[in-house]
Amino acid sequence: MNKHSFIVCIILILLVGISGCTQNTSNNNGTNNGDTASPTNQNQSNIPTYTGSINCTIPNDLKSNFKIPTTVDCTGSVTNDDPIDVLQWYKQHMTKWTLMQESNSTPPDKPENIMYLQYYKNNEDGVFLFLMDNFAEGKTLIGIVSGPWSSIQEYGFNETSDGGPQSSTNQNGDVDWTNAYTVSDPAEDFWLGGGSPPQVINFPPSDIISINITNDETNLYIKFEMNGIIPTLPLTQGNDIVRILLMDVIMDTDNNPSTGHLMNFNGAELAVEAWFGSPPQAQGTMYTFIHYAFYDPDGEEGVGTWHDATLVNGGEGEPYVTISCPLVDLHLQNEQKVNVILFAEVESDTYHHYARDVINNDQWVGPFTIQ
Repeated sequence: MNKHSFIVCIILILLVGISGCTQNTSNNNGTNNGDTASPTNQNQSNIPTYTGSINCTIPNDLKSNFKIPTTVDCTGSVTNDDPIDVLQWYKQHMTKWTLMQESNSTPPDKPENIMYLQYYKNNEDGVFLFLMDNFAEGKTLIGIVSGPWSSIQEYGFNETSDGGPQSSTNQNGDVDWTNAYTVSDPAEDFWLGGGSPPQVINFPPSDIISINITNDETNLYIKFEMNGIIPTLPLTQGNDIVRILLMDVIMDTDNNPSTGHLMNFNGAELAVEAWFGSPPQAQGTMYTFIHYAFYDPDGEEGVGTWHDATLVNGGEGEPYVTISCPLVDLHLQNEQKVNVILFAEVESDTYHHYARDVINNDQWVGPFTIQ
């Protein structure tokens, strides 16, 4: 399955619906002659709009990834130009502003995306400019927020103390599995297909033993029990390096094969995933992301924006992981029946599917019932 299946917590994968588009033009001094979003305050009129860009709406999910309150107006646009060219253009045209800081970051689970940030100041006013390359169909996304400099300084990546994206934190919670829906799977029944090595590699942490699904009044709970301990990554295996281990529950929430195509599965509207990894750009740091995403026909392999979920217990150093998501966020209701596709897979430097275990040959099983 050729996908980057994560949302990282800064990120990550953030596809914006472009509606009511207008093209922006500007004269030589950078003054906008086209239609723009309503300014948040008077200093917005001093901010040039990138020539030829197309206005779009910045969704609240993306704003929250940069710690921008949902109540704050954020001007958005897209362009076909390279982000470096866009950054240079703003440096040349923000003539009334002083560039105070700029930085960039690559989400470890989304190496094809680079986020660029610039902070400008004019007396007590400020501007926060963020760009994302390789946006929908290769476009560059431009976001601009203006306001008091004291507020602008607070915007930026949601980061840990060491400057990296925030991994999911183990909550060490307890779950009652008495009435759980359970699917068992034989040991060492690995899958071979596209992106696999020429022969099966027995990698126990990706070998599913069982998957349990249950819920209480508030949350959906999923437990993956594996045939080996989830290792610290990266992990050298012979001449190869294992980078990513992920476990997925793909859901058909309406029993209709025509209403979703998430991860290329007919009928799939929802994915819940546990992601453990250390891609090369993570420089040896391992991250854990627990998240869910809905079907989006414009997303990579039909995957929309990833949203944070909860690591209940297990994970690194254990042969299992338990995760939870609020039922209301998943749009799941009492007595609703849900079919699932279940798999776990590993990616290495050499093979996209270094090892992969699937339940029922990647076919739907179930349903389980929200109780």
